[in-house]
Amino acid sequence: TRLAIVTDTNVARHWLAPLTAAWRDPVETIAIEPGEASKSFATYERLCNQLVAAGLDRGSAIIALGGGVVGDLAGFVAATLFRGIPVVQVPTTIVAMTDSAIGGKTAVDLPAGKNLVGAFWQPSLVACPLEALITLPERERRAGFGELWKYALLDGPELWTSVVTCAGWAAGPAATPPPPELRTVVDRSVAYKA
Repeated sequence: TRLAIVTDTNVARHWLAPLTAAWRDPVETIAIEPGEASKSFATYERLCNQLVAAGLDRGSAIIALGGGVVGDLAGFVAATLFRGIPVVQVPTTIVAMTDSAIGGKTAVDLPAGKNLVGAFWQPSLVACPLEALITLPERERRAGFGELWKYALLDGPELWTSVVTCAGWAAGPAATPPPPELRTVVDRSVAYKA
């Protein structure tokens, strides 16, 4: 009945307009502050109140557009709002594509630690748009490759070779499109995680 996109202000600056332009019906959009501090009960409550006020109901769905913080938080909102509505994960970092968006993990943090309150709520879809990686800073690309090397060690020589082929991109200049081989690496890593 209604669609909402939850993102953060960094991702919104680059990707929110293209995503909402592709949608015919009005879309509710909420951009949170980037960073782990947003995975809080205060942000969770604000999101729930905004979504209800915007007219979402049991027939609505949420798109989580962003990295792990957005995915965890929006997924937890979807798992609990109206006792559960569909969520679509659209991760925009390598770590989110290959780890946090896979498996239905959702959570918010407590002062005592990360991810202490949450639920498993499987997404209806995980879409990994590699073009979103073009806006990542070098540090975030390198962090993502840490995750890819882990999968390469677990999966074997073929994936290792593919990660080696793509690794130069992680340290390359900003705004460089990811190599086409990265699609295979992400697909294999997602399959391994699943």
